[in-house]
Amino acid sequence: MKLIYLGSLLLFVSGCAFSQAELEVKYDQARAKLGPLSSIKSLEIQVAQFEDKRPHDHTIGYKRTGFGTKAGNVVTTRPVTEIVREAIVITLQKNGHVITNKKENIKISGVVETFWFEYQMNVFTMEFIGTIAVNLTLEDSQTNNSLFSKRYFGHHNAELYSGYHKEMAQVMNSALEDLTTQITTDTQLIEALQSYSGP
Repeated sequence: MKLIYLGSLLLFVSGCAFSQAELEVKYDQARAKLGPLSSIKSLEIQVAQFEDKRPHDHTIGYKRTGFGTKAGNVVTTRPVTEIVREAIVITLQKNGHVITNKKENIKISGVVETFWFEYQMNVFTMEFIGTIAVNLTLEDSQTNNSLFSKRYFGHHNAELYSGYHKEMAQVMNSALEDLTTQITTDTQLIEALQSYSGP
């Protein structure tokens, strides 16, 4: 029975591996969580458009055949900078802060350095792995002085008996959730926001 399953799994992965996987990755607003970031006074925050500094500016990973060789590309249906920025905007709003376009307020800018999906074949399962890294910078928009800068990571892995595009996207969504949890619980970020004396 195990040999039949393994053969079917290899056939499934090899047959589907050479097509491009387009993932609809989107942070689930309903899963946004409150954290210590909600304990400080509400701030009006401008969130700039994020930059993409990944070494792979188009793909977020590669599918592999049942024998582990690289095959089809894995991509997202939207730019990863939009996906990550949206998740952070939702997180800030969930924690009581107001997103504004006013340039006289504190500004958050971001550089996406990693947005990567990987999977590896085990004997009877597939392990899906998602990793995200973004460098966030806080600036005083009036003076352009940098107030704080830090790199944040989100990671998630799942071991499945089967799975395809929906499961791949869910792993990246879970990595986004982990990323936003790091942000909402970071005491250094919270102290930097508290110290902002704004207009």
